[in-house]
Amino acid sequence: MALRKRHILLIVALLLAFIGMATAAISILNGNVISPSESLDIDSYKIAGIDVSAHNGNIDFAKARAAGTEFVFVKATEGATFRDSAMNSNLRKAHEAGLKTGVYHFFRFDVDGVKQAHNLLKAIAGRPLSLPLVIDVESHTNPYTPADIVTRKIHDMVDELTAYGYPVIIYSNKKGFDNHVRDEFADCGVWLCSFTQPNRGKNWTFWQYSHKGSIPGIDSDVDLDLWHGTASEWQQYTAKTEKAISVANMLYATINANRLR
Repeated sequence: MALRKRHILLIVALLLAFIGMATAAISILNGNVISPSESLDIDSYKIAGIDVSAHNGNIDFAKARAAGTEFVFVKATEGATFRDSAMNSNLRKAHEAGLKTGVYHFFRFDVDGVKQAHNLLKAIAGRPLSLPLVIDVESHTNPYTPADIVTRKIHDMVDELTAYGYPVIIYSNKKGFDNHVRDEFADCGVWLCSFTQPNRGKNWTFWQYSHKGSIPGIDSDVDLDLWHGTASEWQQYTAKTEKAISVANMLYATINANRLR
């Protein structure tokens, strides 16, 4: 009888282990690499959004908005010269659909930070935006560059943007955050890329929790994001940002009138 009981307990243990491995596998297939015992608490965040680029193809933002998408960050630029081919149409259609809009710049480690700032500013060309300008900092596709040099170049870009009054957010994954963002850029917001639950007590603004999202209006996988705050705080945040960007746009246009022609 004792032997039979031990066999039963062994079978139960093996079944539990199998279920755990299956759960982990499903999580990986869904694009969220999380431990079997951990689930992402996304339902408690009330403001959801996406970030997109030309790689996402033709987007029906009205369908995305109807499905609950509140905001979108659109890729604008990269390095000193590159501009995303879908930036103009994505911003226009997202604005028409009633989404709060922002733009992001993919930071190149081997390019001067001030030049990157002006590439972004000339690309947005005074457009009304509801969200801060984002600097996307990640090592993927970037050449190896000593961390201190990269951080200095990011500072150069941030300083150039904030000199006109633009609010700035730094986007990064854990590696980029540890190498370039932690203990730096105190006046910038933080947009975390993390497939595990971020610390609610930390001072982050947005959380990108999946690269493999699926929403109406987009045929491809899409990045999914959440705002760290309440609905009322969101209204205050976007209203304040819209005013700041409007003033910064006017200042930039005035100072750089000849350069923009």
